[in-house]
Amino acid sequence: MLKKSIFIILVTYSTIISCQQKAYAQTLEPYKIDSLWGFKESNGNVKIEPQFQYAKVFTNNFAVVAKNNKLGLINKANKIIIPFEYEYLKHLKNDKFIFGYRAKYFGEYNLGIIDTLNNVLIKPIYSRIKLKNNILETVIQEDSIIEKGVIGDTRSIKNKRGLITLNGERILPNEFDYISWLENGLIVLSKDNLQALYNPDGTKLTEFDYIVIGEFNNGLSKVRKGDKYGFINKNGKLKIPTEFDMCYPFENGFSRIELNDKWGIIDTNGKYVYEPKYSFEEMKKRIKTL
Repeated sequence: MLKKSIFIILVTYSTIISCQQKAYAQTLEPYKIDSLWGFKESNGNVKIEPQFQYAKVFTNNFAVVAKNNKLGLINKANKIIIPFEYEYLKHLKNDKFIFGYRAKYFGEYNLGIIDTLNNVLIKPIYSRIKLKNNILETVIQEDSIIEKGVIGDTRSIKNKRGLITLNGERILPNEFDYISWLENGLIVLSKDNLQALYNPDGTKLTEFDYIVIGEFNNGLSKVRKGDKYGFINKNGKLKIPTEFDMCYPFENGFSRIELNDKWGIIDTNGKYVYEPKYSFEEMKKRIKTL
């Protein structure tokens, strides 16, 4: 029985090692001879002869390579998946890639999204595309020429941000100055120096009423409206009115607040635990005991 168990263990171990060796041998790495790039296995066996101007490592069985000063995509059998037509090509997620063409100014591109079936999911009209929480944050760059020069133009640049799904469906138009992702998955949009709270699906939770919307602690976010501070909940409802001169984010169910140069402490319902009659240092000590 012991011999049989040892035999089973050895066979299992041998199978694992064999699988690991095969997987290792199948790993393709770019290598260069003279000015051309190809791919070889980790053991040195050449799988794709040097023929490319440039080659990146394989990701999800695909590699970005260059020919005739254009970028394309190949698989491990050296089959062309995305033709050599683009000046920008970068893996995004799964079978999707950011592709694009050079824009007017050096180092800038017009970008879109393409898949490995050559379906253009998003047209190349954006200056930047970033993936966050499975949603694409897109940027349209608006230029205003201040002065034309021999070397280059002096420009005023405004970036307008929006959100799109990975399949190219519009969530929010490109009309926002900034998009901030909060830790709880909600987003803060900035427009004309004011902020609003949104769901990632594009649902507006507040109007653009606030100068500042902070992270959520104990279910509440510190907000500033004009020169006063208060708190909203995750549904965007103003839970504690903006009536304080200053406040701190909640910690363990309590927040330090300032009113008329005096400090106090409130709970998450806005009720005073200590009315604003004390010094900052005293409330800093007291909140640790609550």
